[in-house]
Amino acid sequence: EVFETRTDLSQTRSLGLRGASLQSVSRTGDLALRKQVDAWAWTDGTLAIAPGSGSAPRDLLEDVSYADWSSQGSTLAVVRRVGGEDRLEMPPGHVILKTSGWFGDVRVAPDGRRIAFTDHSVMYDDRGSVAVADTAGRKTALTNEFASLQGLVWSQDGREIWFAGETRSSRRDLYAVTLDGRVRGVARFPSSVVLYDMAPDGRVLLASQRGQTGIRGRSSTGDKERELGWLDMPWPRALSLDGRILLLDDIGETAGPIYSVYLRNMDGSPPMRLGEGSGRALSPDGRWALAIAYGQPHRLVLIPTGSGDTISLPSGQVETYQDAGFLPDGRRIAFVGAERGHPQRTWIQEVPEGLPSALTPEGAAGTTVSPDGRWVAAGTQDSTLVLFPLQGGEPRAVAKLVPGEGRESVSQWSADGRTLFVSHGGTRLDVFGIDVQSGARRLWRTFEVPDPAGVRVSDFIITRDARSYAYGYMRFLDELFLVEGLK
Repeated sequence: EVFETRTDLSQTRSLGLRGASLQSVSRTGDLALRKQVDAWAWTDGTLAIAPGSGSAPRDLLEDVSYADWSSQGSTLAVVRRVGGEDRLEMPPGHVILKTSGWFGDVRVAPDGRRIAFTDHSVMYDDRGSVAVADTAGRKTALTNEFASLQGLVWSQDGREIWFAGETRSSRRDLYAVTLDGRVRGVARFPSSVVLYDMAPDGRVLLASQRGQTGIRGRSSTGDKERELGWLDMPWPRALSLDGRILLLDDIGETAGPIYSVYLRNMDGSPPMRLGEGSGRALSPDGRWALAIAYGQPHRLVLIPTGSGDTISLPSGQVETYQDAGFLPDGRRIAFVGAERGHPQRTWIQEVPEGLPSALTPEGAAGTTVSPDGRWVAAGTQDSTLVLFPLQGGEPRAVAKLVPGEGRESVSQWSADGRTLFVSHGGTRLDVFGIDVQSGARRLWRTFEVPDPAGVRVSDFIITRDARSYAYGYMRFLDELFLVEGLK
């Protein structure tokens, strides 16, 4: 919902714009809105314009995640998710740049000649760099990779870009960078901040953010759901075949910018740290954890769950990774990745020495392998759930997935291979079973955390026998501040 607050008063009033997030305000007071149910980052919705006169908003464009008015209010810069890629456009329809990752916090320069944005190589991860591009598509990266970026604005003279970021952890402070790439610290804060805007007189609008993540789940031997988190920002990644072991990440300040991978027994006993990276899967025999190592470049690694050395897997031409999982034989993996300048797709790779081989066309991505090892379930550009054969033959469409905000994700096959579990995150988590023959779906279960304030629930994982499961939740509570005197 969108509200209005006067800076000289403490009163706040609703503008009656429910189910929408504010993107930008033009010089004439027109509001650019993203209509959606899910107000979190990394989701897209319908761009709508609400006139400053207070009349109802008018829908303008689908699949928009970010938008900003030009200084004159004559056009908009937008980020759209199309065909498995994020597209930076200005005006809408004129594509300037594309990425298989995502663009965020788009802001048009005061002179209208450049667009600043945050550039992220991995979906659903706010690590990235600050960049600018002109309308001809010439892009310049202004910073190295920050561990977290949330919020970006131009200075009033157009000589600097201010942003909230952090290089060593997920706690963000305020920085500025010139157009020739000189970065300086502006201010440090006791808590993580999100930058929203800068007034003509230099006052800065930002939020102090208190963030927390958690994990809830239940094992086949447990009688009730329990908290399974660890430290300040844990996140679930995979379960062992028997559902007794949870693979999880620590993505908070204690882990640093490249995260840490842990194993934890589902009975709640203390976890064991395996190493650096972001976990993705456990091998069928439980001896290896498959993870993404966020170095330069990114790469897939096998981390031993017992004694032994970490193994780096050959990447071929793949530069970025999103998801990964083992095939039932344990000798091959399926992963979602992208070559430079191309959308994501699913690849198959023998481990530890084989090179990646493309399985799906570009834009079709998924790593959920059937129990018999014959099929990989993937979502396509038009949100169709498709089964891709691993041993030759034609792909087979199964059903439509929910597109747009809070997209559905494929979690697991049932043990008999007849059902695919898909989940739809948001303030609650809905899990459905889809019959792979008929495409019919039924609601399997709904999950909600005990205290839902500021919460999004997502990333559902489950064993094939449906007796053990886990899911993650994020809780972010913000306080809005107007800060004076920053230079």
